[in-house]
Amino acid sequence: MNIFEEVKERSDILEVARAIGLNLNRYNKGLCPFHNEKTPSFSICSKRQLFKCFACGELGDSIALVSKLKGLNNYESALYINKLLNLGLEVKEDKSIVTNNKAKDNKISKIENYNNSKVIIEAFERWENDTFLLLSDYRRYLSEKDDEETAEMLNIIDYYLDIFTSNDIEEKLEFYKYNKKVVQAINERFIKKDS
Repeated sequence: MNIFEEVKERSDILEVARAIGLNLNRYNKGLCPFHNEKTPSFSICSKRQLFKCFACGELGDSIALVSKLKGLNNYESALYINKLLNLGLEVKEDKSIVTNNKAKDNKISKIENYNNSKVIIEAFERWENDTFLLLSDYRRYLSEKDDEETAEMLNIIDYYLDIFTSNDIEEKLEFYKYNKKVVQAINERFIKKDS
């Protein structure tokens, strides 16, 4: 189990939200921290462990919430939650993920530093394009269905698509490193559907 899965398993998104100072009512709703508003449109679903703002469209899990509010990448956010909630996870610092200021200034250098090979960079860009197309097609397929499980999966796919439509190369690299199996599973579902 990787650090992302462990943090999500050991923590509750409501606990994380309150620990970082979000004010929520008893229905787990509040003012969105991502834009100015007077009427609460930000909501946390404890059952799905996701947050969503119905005004600005921000969506994600506890790691994404911390990432967006604290300006950290996903790995740093997982470490932050681990420390904030005293989850007790022993984590060895992964130097390939931890960023430095120069890498933040020049995002493409992150890929070059990650593997220092033009062939690998081109392969990553092909994977990025293919994965985005697969997720887009899968989202279209799911949107034709109408059940609770599908709605939950649509939220997750939307979150993944947000990663690919952003220009944050660090998030894409983390997605590549930790979610390749998710993409393979979606691809297999699509292959079975077409059979």
